[in-house]
Amino acid sequence: MNAWWSEATKIPFAFSHGGSYNGGPFRGVIHTTEVKSYTPSTTSYYGHHNPPHFTMVLGHSDQVTFYQHFPITAAARALENRPGGVETNRRSAIQIEIAWKAAQIDQLPEAMVERLWDWMRWVESETGVDSSVYRQFFGPEAAGLHGVARMTFDEWNAFNGWCGHQHVPENVHWDPGKLDIGRLLRITRPGTPPRCEVAGWFGVNAI
Repeated sequence: MNAWWSEATKIPFAFSHGGSYNGGPFRGVIHTTEVKSYTPSTTSYYGHHNPPHFTMVLGHSDQVTFYQHFPITAAARALENRPGGVETNRRSAIQIEIAWKAAQIDQLPEAMVERLWDWMRWVESETGVDSSVYRQFFGPEAAGLHGVARMTFDEWNAFNGWCGHQHVPENVHWDPGKLDIGRLLRITRPGTPPRCEVAGWFGVNAI
């Protein structure tokens, strides 16, 4: 497994990563920062010390930049992990924060969609995240420990696919909002012609 993505700017965080993984299949977790900008730093992440593995931000002239804070061979720290429950960060969760707002996720620029697609394919190739499995994404109704999207402990432990912060147990946030996950799971890259008359989707196992 390649620990660092060659297309991301490496900015190793000064504080320790979230520890070693403790089992389970790999899964991808998508967050939003709720701020559309990011100031690169090795010591502060939006005023705290709990970065994901990656941050994706839109710059000038629609230039999309990825920053990588931790190697994917170790856990990140962007998920809440409460005592007495399941492991969240350490349950083989590869995490990315999109510098965007959950309430405006339907306005995510095409340039970001295309580059997020690239990143997801890389994660799948390195970790075995199942591109045919994903959770349905919701809006504000997904907030809270018992939001409509939240997985049970057993579901989380067994999950191998793509989900959002809103799906992870022990957490209360509803980001990244009602993401059109289908755009990110098409066989062909967004912005390119489909391979067949009806564009095929990997996402046949939505749950």
